[in-house]
Amino acid sequence: MVWIILFIVVVMGITLAVLLPGAIEDGKKRKAALASGDLIKRNPSFYKDKEFFKANIQDQDAFFNALSEAVKRTQVCSFSGNYNSSVVYRGNRGQWSASLVRLQSDDGSVMFSFGLSNYTSGGRTESMQLARMSMDLNFLLTAIEKTFVQFDPQTQVNVQAINFKTHY
Repeated sequence: MVWIILFIVVVMGITLAVLLPGAIEDGKKRKAALASGDLIKRNPSFYKDKEFFKANIQDQDAFFNALSEAVKRTQVCSFSGNYNSSVVYRGNRGQWSASLVRLQSDDGSVMFSFGLSNYTSGGRTESMQLARMSMDLNFLLTAIEKTFVQFDPQTQVNVQAINFKTHY
């Protein structure tokens, strides 16, 4: 009986030793990013929403270049595509992808939707992995939002919930 308890304590200790440093590092990174404005404090389930941006952008080439640079500075993802149609962002750890899709506009404004496209769980515990994905996605969304506001301080943002489906 004592051996079983000792075994459980050792297993729990090893688990904490493996998982805790990553959580502490992420917490420090998050606090520093919130303080510097590189991250916006959001509802914990914000990744379940799709955001719609509507802005009046005069110089779209400059806007797209600034958006590309802002996303690169986040260092949380790679991206491919064309801002004239859609761009796919892929998390550096390969666990998520998100899309920024250009929408049709009748009034000459620029309209885009942004949302999580895919999320895959992997080796870490689900809650830690979800927290890290959420933080990476928050860095990305903050960079996108700031770029829109930089080019049009009157940018309109609407939020809709996404219906997720899981596959096994």
